[in-house]
Amino acid sequence: MNYRNFLIMLLSLVALSSCDKDETLAPGAKGFQFQYFISSYIYPKSISVSDKMEVYFNSDSEINIENSPERFKELAKHHNEDGKKEITYWRPPVGRMPYGISKIQVFSTDKKGEKIDISDKTQVSVHYFKQFILSDYKEGYAVWTKLVSELTKDDLKWLSNPLEIQPMGQYGKCSVTITLEDGTKLSSE
Repeated sequence: MNYRNFLIMLLSLVALSSCDKDETLAPGAKGFQFQYFISSYIYPKSISVSDKMEVYFNSDSEINIENSPERFKELAKHHNEDGKKEITYWRPPVGRMPYGISKIQVFSTDKKGEKIDISDKTQVSVHYFKQFILSDYKEGYAVWTKLVSELTKDDLKWLSNPLEIQPMGQYGKCSVTITLEDGTKLSSE
């Protein structure tokens, strides 16, 4: 076996060993330790949209285990976390998870300057942590993509901050409107 073949075989073995679906680390291994993968929640007070079409949920306060333990545990339970397990993982926990969102809409203006709803022509990409949490932190999490108009109540519960939207087609400047569970509408305009 020549050096080149040995190197290819060695790199193949390294690549195969890194494909383990269990992304948690052994106890004592370097990584982040936590009891809740979602470390804090925010109830959005405003939203903003970047030039890259990333929607940011903004709030002047967040709920975490230190500042509001009862409310935090209630929200954590709603997201299937009970805090009873010490987790060591390769990445830090997720913070500033938005809650209380009941609807997302994306708007643009047509050639006449009239506002049109393009939610059925706009994809949203979200870092989806639900399966990771439901698998007892064993399966990796993924990014899923859906049309904004097809988001379910359960999907809205698992939105990441920020989330990325992508209109499918040629549209002018887009704006986003979020409706909260209490009926409040937040707009990026």
